[in-house]
Amino acid sequence: MEEMNKKNIIDSSGRILEQDASAYTISNEFEFIEEIASNGYNRIIKAIRYGKYFILKGLKQEFADKSTYQNLLYKEFEILIAMNHPNIIQGYGIEEVDGVGLCIVMDYADGYNLEDYLKQNPSLSDRRRVVKQLLKAMTYFHNMQVVHRDLKPSNILITRNGHNVKIIDFGLSDADNYAVFKEPAFTRYYASPEQLEGGMLDCRSDIYSFGRVLGQIFPKKYARVVRRCTKNRRDDRYPNADAVYKAMFSPKRLILPVLATVLLLTALFFAINSQVNYNSKPFEVRVSSTQVLKMRIKDSKAVVLSDQKVSGRLIIPDYVRYRLRKFPVREIANNAFYYNTQLEYVKLPETLHTIGSNAFTACFNLIDTVTLPLNLRYIGHHAFCASGVSCVKILSEQLQPVNKQDSIEYFFNCPNLTSVVINNSAKQLCERLFEDASSALECVYFPDTLEVIPAGFLAHTYSLKEVVFPKSLHTIGTGAFYASGIEKLVLPESVEQILGYAFRFAYNCNYLEIGSRVKMIGESAFANMDKLDTLVIRATTPPLTGVNLTEGTNTAAKRVILLVPAQSVELYRKDSNFSQFNIQPIL
Repeated sequence: MEEMNKKNIIDSSGRILEQDASAYTISNEFEFIEEIASNGYNRIIKAIRYGKYFILKGLKQEFADKSTYQNLLYKEFEILIAMNHPNIIQGYGIEEVDGVGLCIVMDYADGYNLEDYLKQNPSLSDRRRVVKQLLKAMTYFHNMQVVHRDLKPSNILITRNGHNVKIIDFGLSDADNYAVFKEPAFTRYYASPEQLEGGMLDCRSDIYSFGRVLGQIFPKKYARVVRRCTKNRRDDRYPNADAVYKAMFSPKRLILPVLATVLLLTALFFAINSQVNYNSKPFEVRVSSTQVLKMRIKDSKAVVLSDQKVSGRLIIPDYVRYRLRKFPVREIANNAFYYNTQLEYVKLPETLHTIGSNAFTACFNLIDTVTLPLNLRYIGHHAFCASGVSCVKILSEQLQPVNKQDSIEYFFNCPNLTSVVINNSAKQLCERLFEDASSALECVYFPDTLEVIPAGFLAHTYSLKEVVFPKSLHTIGTGAFYASGIEKLVLPESVEQILGYAFRFAYNCNYLEIGSRVKMIGESAFANMDKLDTLVIRATTPPLTGVNLTEGTNTAAKRVILLVPAQSVELYRKDSNFSQFNIQPIL
């Protein structure tokens, strides 16, 4: 008997004993562990599925059937699911859960809130680390035009393992593209004056809340930063989280009096002789391609003005001279070349920062390649609408709309546009950049370094035949290939998220392959794909899915074959969102 016990001890250190193996089961149904919180109209539940812990955020029973609260839950989900940052809680999907109702499915983070963490008296370096991670997360979601509106210690988790920040509870958050559910929402002590007054909010409202939190993390240190963060006038606060980060953590240098004097004299010299905030009246300049452009200097930058009358091949210079001074060409104004049917080619300056709305609209004879230069940051509504451009090369690293309320139809109705090439330096692309761009667009080449194909990027590209995907692609945005004409799609192994409506109405697609890392497939992602007959998912665990995954898709008699890993066939057959397919093992 004693020898048998010794043998069991030795065996158990290396493997699971046969008699215990039956206890290790994996279920595709949620098993509730405990209800963690029940505040306002929400309830928070810790649950387990597929052998992993999740957090379910649903509605209390008295609110569950009310559309207003359901829509608020959907809004929080749509904001959360678009984000992927190590210091922001990860959202996976939204679904009906037996016994709870409609729930957001989120990652489980084992930890304690910031208030409890501070009671442990963490070291100065640990506190600084928490603040750095918090500011980086704020920068991330502010860049996505999201305002949290309820930053406070109870919404900042610190994980037990590694003491990393996880920002939670985006239930009161807001984004630029929402026109509803903008009622005032806040926790009074952390709310900015404009929140208390029910005014319009931006990222500086979160900066105010951060200042309150910072004062609790460092009661004495960084008092100057806290004071500026919590100014009553938002214009007096730091403009963004990056500015706060630099104010707190940029290296400080000791400057000798002599060096300080030299720098002061140098600054004085340039103040007298520089172009700072120099402005001019409109003037004309002859460029190397012999045309004459109307320009003006605004804040020491040259602007190409509206209503240009040039023709032929135009080369816009990087710099122009005015009154013996040299100014970079930074902007092309709204309507600069609007309806200019004589323009045949344009080379944009490397110094260009902004292309205004309707800048090249209806330039029918602009039929050559257009290159968006490296320094370009902003592009306006209808910038190249109905132009004759045949190819677009994107060198710009971070392209954004001039006006976020009009962030569509930049290349709308360009009948000759057949290809798009994106340079390896590109990090961020504009949502819906090529939506409804062309009935002739056939191929798009993405750089290997790109991680996200943004929402609606290639929607309604009916002739699309070839897409070269990035090897590092992580997320396919909402409606990215909505109503595209591509016939076969093999997504890279790196893809983890496919957001809602991603391939809806991709009517020609008959084969779609998804790699083993996929964790989430959003609502109606494969809906109305009339010719889909083969779907391959290499993930061993069925990904979380949104509602109406294949709504409207012809799946009569389980026509669509779903190929999955052999060991996972039964798991997929038990999953309600995949059971409708003809599930077969990958050979």
